[in-house]
Amino acid sequence: LRWLTEARFLVAGHETTSNATAWALYSLSTKHDAQTKLREECLSIPTDHPGMNDLDNLPYLDCVVRETLRLHTPLNSTTREAIKEDLIPLSKPYVDVYGRLHDHVRCVTYI
Repeated sequence: LRWLTEARFLVAGHETTSNATAWALYSLSTKHDAQTKLREECLSIPTDHPGMNDLDNLPYLDCVVRETLRLHTPLNSTTREAIKEDLIPLSKPYVDVYGRLHDHVRCVTYI
C-alpha cells in the first residue's frame, strides 16, 4: 500500500505542475497585454540560463504564477485517511441536522 501512495504523489506532482503550466499558458494566450508585459520582463534577463536569483527579480512573473494558482488551483482538495480510529475533541460542541449535540469528531479507517 505504501508504494501506491508514493506513486499517487508522483503522479499528482506531475499532473499539478502540467495543469498549472497549461492554465498559465492558456490565460496568457487570452490576455495579450499581460503576455507582452511578461515577455518583456523575461527578456530583460541578460542570460539565456537564468538562476533562481534572476527569476526572483521578476515581479510580474511572480504575479502571473500566483494569479494562475489562485484562479486555477491544480489541487483543490486533499483527502486524508485515519490510520486508526480515534476521537478528536472539539473546542465548542455543535448540533447536527438531527438535533444531536456533538463534542467530538470520530475518525474511522476504511482500509
